[in-house]
Amino acid sequence: MPSVKFTTLLRMRDGKMANGYRELPWKIDGVTGLPWFTTIHGEMAGRALTQDLHVVDIHLGGLSAVLDAHGAPAFASILREIGRRATDPLDDRDQLSRHTGDRLLLITTRPPAEVARLVEDVVARISAAGVRVDGTTVPRVAVGLARLLRASDYADAAARLDAAILSAEFNAAPVHAADGEQAPAPAPAEAQAVAPEAAPREKRAVLTSLRLDLSGLVATAVVELTFGPRRIVARSVGRNTEGRRLFLIAEATARAVTDLLPSGYGAVIHDVTILQPGAPEQGRGILSSVLFLSPDNEQFLFGLAPAGNDPRLAAARASLSAVNRKIQPLLATSGA
Repeated sequence: MPSVKFTTLLRMRDGKMANGYRELPWKIDGVTGLPWFTTIHGEMAGRALTQDLHVVDIHLGGLSAVLDAHGAPAFASILREIGRRATDPLDDRDQLSRHTGDRLLLITTRPPAEVARLVEDVVARISAAGVRVDGTTVPRVAVGLARLLRASDYADAAARLDAAILSAEFNAAPVHAADGEQAPAPAPAEAQAVAPEAAPREKRAVLTSLRLDLSGLVATAVVELTFGPRRIVARSVGRNTEGRRLFLIAEATARAVTDLLPSGYGAVIHDVTILQPGAPEQGRGILSSVLFLSPDNEQFLFGLAPAGNDPRLAAARASLSAVNRKIQPLLATSGA
């Protein structure tokens, strides 16, 4: 996916960047038109050196119903409309970005009272872009908030920003009542302030290698994941056709995830789709939908990755992205 350059003012300490301009390569998600959070992470950490930030996690629940009922083009169309509407009330104090398949991140320097009004406005605009599927309106929006206190150095700011995102995700709660009437968004005053001593470093499953072996009518995908000291290798074997290869890679990734998880949990690939809903210069994306199984229930999770020059790698990354934040606390508590 080609990079789009924005000129952004960063105020860094220790002489690393002193009130100067820097060109940052922002990769734009072709589905929503929003930048990926990973490409703006540095700027957000830089802002945390001079002021407090609020991190708002916006979870778009129920989108699997759109995918099942109307297919990937409708799924992409709704996400694109959500991105367009949600950016309308923002200004240069705010940054809305794409995080995973069904999550957006809003990071803002506004004071708490203004954050509350902004979140209510954004949620209302997202809900207005929803559709009715099987008698209910999707997406169902959940919002979580965390406050990031001003940091003393860049490394500290980056670590605490990740901790604030996790805190916002885990505290996300629905902002619409069962009857569809809008309920008030959680007040920023109740958001958790992420202090230096409460800033755990995130530990996630990492894709370390990928291989696709083609032999006549048979294709074999081999994926290796690591989580801390653990190393898991999984494979998937199937028909050697162009339309099947990405699915095999995603399936091998899901099997590796299942091998990492405690007994009773698992991941099953539902579908892998190539999307190009926007202009050609925005590039293609790989959408992976994963059925996540637990002892109590099952749910669909979505991951999206820019295809770039290697759709095979993107299929593995999208599949891992769909489940990574779900499995992280399970792996941590299981002593992995």
